Amino acid sequence: MYRPSIDEIKKRLSNYSAIRVELDNLEERLERLKSEETLPPVRPGNGSKHTGGTGDRQERAIIRRMEYEERHGPEMEAKRKELKYIDDSINSVADPMERMVLRIRYTESGTAKPMLWRDVAFAIYKDDSESKMLATYRLLDKAIKSLQKLMLWEKEGEE
Repeated sequence: MYRPSIDEIKKRLSNYSAIRVELDNLEERLERLKSEETLPPVRPGNGSKHTGGTGDRQERAIIRRMEYEERHGPEMEAKRKELKYIDDSINSVADPMERMVLRIRYTESGTAKPMLWRDVAFAIYKDDSESKMLATYRLLDKAIKSLQKLMLWEKEGEE
């Protein structure tokens, strides 16, 4: 175990939003596959030579979902674990303003990228002037240093 550098922490925090979006997409796809399993069967045959295989459709849907879970399940679990680790680390920061700037900047953007500085400053101070943006930078720098004292990472190959 080792303490990460400031740059390592910033990189890991910066990846949070992209991981969240990717995990949401994977989970949404899994939910669609599950719902396909419960679709009502196609209507009974109308006398034509073509018959609809209602049981086959549901069986194929179950197989598709199981294959998807097998292929993406470990990846999804690793992403959940990473997001939880980052959330728990942020929650362990003692200063509420530091927690707030970390959350707003990195975990609450709603997009695949961290929130823009001007938006972070406005969310915290209700003002996006240059002085408030500088105050936001200083607050984030202090918050990252607090995180650095709290975080322990596994070295490559450790489990």
